[in-house]
Amino acid sequence: MFEAEFMTRIQESPAYFSGLAALLIFALTNLLSFVRSLWRTYRDRGRYIRALYSEIRFNVMDLRNFNKKESSIQKVYDALDADPTGMIPHVTDAKHTHIYKSSVTQLAEVDGHLIGSIVQYYGQLDQIVEMINGLSKASFKTISAQGQKNVINRIYAHTRQAEAYGTTLMSALERRYPLLRLAARKSAVG
Repeated sequence: MFEAEFMTRIQESPAYFSGLAALLIFALTNLLSFVRSLWRTYRDRGRYIRALYSEIRFNVMDLRNFNKKESSIQKVYDALDADPTGMIPHVTDAKHTHIYKSSVTQLAEVDGHLIGSIVQYYGQLDQIVEMINGLSKASFKTISAQGQKNVINRIYAHTRQAEAYGTTLMSALERRYPLLRLAARKSAVG
């Protein structure tokens, strides 16, 4: 009796082993697919954060260059004093917001405490754009020379604030994502 039971089990064992092998292959295939998916998500998240960081860095550098030119503002003030209705200061605004605006749904990839800071930074850039656009409006010519100077001073104050905030934001991103080596990439290009 024992021999018959043993022989039956051995005869059934190939099916048992092949079923077990199929289950193991299925599990390993799904595990490998899951790991690949996690890696792609991690890689894409890193790419997005690097791109966003680069865009923020470009804007900070642009603001810094703009703020360095504040010392020549006296020439603009003199021209406004001479003819407040004929003088429209020309300010080239080259804020880059493509990564942020085109991928705003990916912002969830960034840690929660940084999302608010990123939104605030880009909000500051939008405010600066609107103030600069206001320089070319007809209403700008109707205010006094001192009022026009105040508008220009506000633009500079906002650009200094956005530059400082952007610098702080870059440091926060560098600290939060050390494996992305954002600071090393920053120093590699200047």
